[in-house]
Amino acid sequence: MKEMLVGIGISVGIFLVVMLVTIISGCMKSIMEAKKQEALANSNIAQANAWDTAIKVVDAVTTATVSTIEQTTAKDLREAVKDGKADRQELINLSYKAYNSILEQIKPEIIQTLKENVTDYQSYLENRIEQAVLEVKK
Repeated sequence: MKEMLVGIGISVGIFLVVMLVTIISGCMKSIMEAKKQEALANSNIAQANAWDTAIKVVDAVTTATVSTIEQTTAKDLREAVKDGKADRQELINLSYKAYNSILEQIKPEIIQTLKENVTDYQSYLENRIEQAVLEVKK
C-alpha cells in the first residue's frame, strides 16, 4: 500500500512539474515569437529571419533528440524507476544527455541568437526538452 501511494505521489509530482515546465516553455516561445514580430515591425528582416530560424531549429532538434531518447531508453527507464529497479537519478542524467546532444547539434549562430534575446537560454532549452517529452509521450 505504501509503495502504491509513493508511486502515485511521484506520478502526480512529475505531472505537476511537467505542466509547469510546459507553461514556462510556452511563455518563452511566445516571447521569441514576439521578438520576431517586433523585428518585422521595425523592418529588420534579417533579425526576424534569425528568430524564425532559431525557433524552428530548436524545435526540430529538440523533438528529434527527445523522440530518439524516448524510443531507445526513456520509456523503459521510467518503468524501471517506477518498479524500483533503477534510480531516478538515471532519468535526470538522461535529460542532461538530451540537453548536451541538442547543444552539440545547434549551430553557434542559433545559440548566439538565443543568448542575445532570451534571458536564460539554457533554461529555455531545458524547458523545451520537457515540452518535447510531453509531446512525444502523447
